[in-house]
Amino acid sequence: MRHLVLERFRSLPASIDLNVSQSMRGLVDPEMSSVKKESIEFLVVYGSLMCPSQLAELSIDSCLSEAVVVDGFRRSFHQEPSWRRVDDDLEKAGHRGVLRVDRSQVGDRFNAIMVPIADPHAWQVLDHRERGYDRVEVQPAQVSLFEHSAAQGGTTDAPARGAVWIYVGKPSKFNPQLRPNPSYAEICRRAASAWGERFLDRFLATTFVGGQALSGIDLPD
Repeated sequence: MRHLVLERFRSLPASIDLNVSQSMRGLVDPEMSSVKKESIEFLVVYGSLMCPSQLAELSIDSCLSEAVVVDGFRRSFHQEPSWRRVDDDLEKAGHRGVLRVDRSQVGDRFNAIMVPIADPHAWQVLDHRERGYDRVEVQPAQVSLFEHSAAQGGTTDAPARGAVWIYVGKPSKFNPQLRPNPSYAEICRRAASAWGERFLDRFLATTFVGGQALSGIDLPD
């Protein structure tokens, strides 16, 4: 039976463990909180890399991550994958799309996680993993804390004092006919839900397949 994405994204098995510690909610260790943001750069992650365990595989510490809103970009499942694969049936139906963002001139915005990158070598690892994307710098003023974003009546003060980067899909990888890769979409859903129901709701509302938000899209079981 096929289900609406919104229903699937809200029914989490009790056994799911995304390794989201209390420190990610702002209850950081005093020694860790003393790290000066000015001395590091930041990466905005908006898909599977929102999952702390995937960041850990890249030796990136996510304990000081923050939920943010990014203005001026549109998130969609129109990215041809560089290394993820699906079975033949899903391939024939076009269900291989992964997430990308593209610059937008019509007021688009999306929620994401901002991760501090303290080790310069990490960028080499990330650039290789995200080889279907271009890493571009985002103006700090385009990034606001999720709970205090303009959309929720709060301030839009930039949460980072340093370079902020994001991976934008390469033009050659854009395919508007793609449908989401179901297993990949599930990873993204779990990662978004770990930041709370409001964050998940915004993830669904600001992620598109064609001109339709993800909350209204059917995915295969």
